[in-house]
Amino acid sequence: MRKSISIFAATALLTTVASTTLAGQPPKIGTQCLRANQTLSIGGYKYVCQKSGKKYVWSKGVKVAQRPNSSSSKPMPSASPSSTVTPIDSSKPVELQNCPLNSPWAIGYTIDLKKLIYLSCGPDGHWHPQDNAPTINQITGQPNSTPSPTPSKIALTYPEGSGNPNPPSYPETDASRYIQNLINNVDLNKSTNTSTINLIAEPGNNGPYVDIAKNGVAAALKFYSALGLNIPKNVINVVLGRTQDWSYKTVDGLYHCVDSNFQFTGGYAICPSPTSPAVIYTNLVSGTIHTPNPDPNTDLTHVIETSDWAADFAHETFHVFQNAYPTNLPDSFPLWVGEGSAQLFGYMTGALMSKGAITYNQEVEKYLDWQHNVQSTCNGPIDQMQPPCNYTQGLFVTEFFISKFGIGGFDKLLHGSYGATYSQQFLNATGESVSQFNQEADQALRARGWEK
Repeated sequence: MRKSISIFAATALLTTVASTTLAGQPPKIGTQCLRANQTLSIGGYKYVCQKSGKKYVWSKGVKVAQRPNSSSSKPMPSASPSSTVTPIDSSKPVELQNCPLNSPWAIGYTIDLKKLIYLSCGPDGHWHPQDNAPTINQITGQPNSTPSPTPSKIALTYPEGSGNPNPPSYPETDASRYIQNLINNVDLNKSTNTSTINLIAEPGNNGPYVDIAKNGVAAALKFYSALGLNIPKNVINVVLGRTQDWSYKTVDGLYHCVDSNFQFTGGYAICPSPTSPAVIYTNLVSGTIHTPNPDPNTDLTHVIETSDWAADFAHETFHVFQNAYPTNLPDSFPLWVGEGSAQLFGYMTGALMSKGAITYNQEVEKYLDWQHNVQSTCNGPIDQMQPPCNYTQGLFVTEFFISKFGIGGFDKLLHGSYGATYSQQFLNATGESVSQFNQEADQALRARGWEK
């Protein structure tokens, strides 16, 4: 029986940003949130978690520019430079939309948003469900097995219009090459990690995502330790939820710090502190589908993510490292220190796990292509940085810092240097003033291809 399909997941190279939360309802202003500068983007407004007294609470939402929707986005270039691909409009059933011929394949959603299925382009020029479809290789993005007829890879617009048809270039610099050399030359046999992983997943058709999550945390623990960054936790709890009730009960059972009204979407290092249990949470459904309020019973059997899903867990694992030791003046650290470093180490881990199939710079470019309006949003000097630029510009600032002061220098800034102010702490850790570093980092950002 022919089903009406609504496309939502697009290409095997769809990136995941666990730190970006897509909740269906905006947070109540003044209610508790998890950590400073955590953000929610809902309904065209951005909400920021800010400190109030001894708690962190949601601030009033600020209206932000919206991404264009899929129907107004220009098509992505296809895998074959000579062909033209008509993008799928996420607001219409795909069977009513034109598609390229020669049996290319795509991944779509049944109209009830309950199951991922594969599509092929029929002789009538419309999309149709494809039987005996392949799964997708996590590293190459290609089919693990080939259905008949042989599929050819196509490119579609990403969900919510993400995916820039003319992405900016991020040229390699000495800083990015330094990071790639760290990945290439790390001796994983030098890892002294002793943390074990306790993974708890809500039952459901979770496909390979549970294993990918565990592998991402395991790879990060080993990689960070080999770089000299050990996490002093016996157990890293990784919680993968589908529903709010299950997620709240499970996380609250591990550590009583979560408000019952908290929306468990996206990915977080929960209630981090040196004395608390290490808890990483990600919502399996919203974290993989990227849609507000997805059906919690969605079948995730088919793999549509790349190594970025594992990199998301490496990102959250680095947040655990940041907060696993007493840190002086954490509330006065600039924004790039927290999320920028987690982004950097997450994508370093993703590149490491690909075993050379994906470079560090390719991981970065995929992410920044998904966040394609980032340069118009984040166009000021880094000392004026505001969310969400801590994820994007912040990644490059951390990249430059580590190329200049080394892994040990960053650890010292976080945990091994003390001062009455952040400026003094920075000077103690690096021997350089904050103002001098900011000027150099702004230059490094422009060298990496940032237009302003």
